Amino acid sequence: QPNAMGGREVGGISSLLPAHRKLADPEARMEVADFWNVVQLPSEPGMTATQMIDALESGQLKAIWIICTNPLVSLPNLNRVESALKKAKFVIVQDISENA
Repeated sequence: QPNAMGGREVGGISSLLPAHRKLADPEARMEVADFWNVVQLPSEPGMTATQMIDALESGQLKAIWIICTNPLVSLPNLNRVESALKKAKFVIVQDISENA
């Protein structure tokens, strides 16, 4: 992973707010919502990577944006992950280099 720490610092992890603030903390959610100029943030975490694969398989999730990781390498059961990704209507893959 090119920068897992950076993801945690800016709120790119579904169970954490930026700067390792706890999602369950109402005051932290309010501070981040104010900074991001939104009315409120959900108190429940978003999906984990494996939950997103489940949701792709079931059709609950239609699109996925993959940033600086390869789920075919990092997640268990390559064939299942590949099959789930093929079911997505839209897939974005963003990496640090053109031919990563």
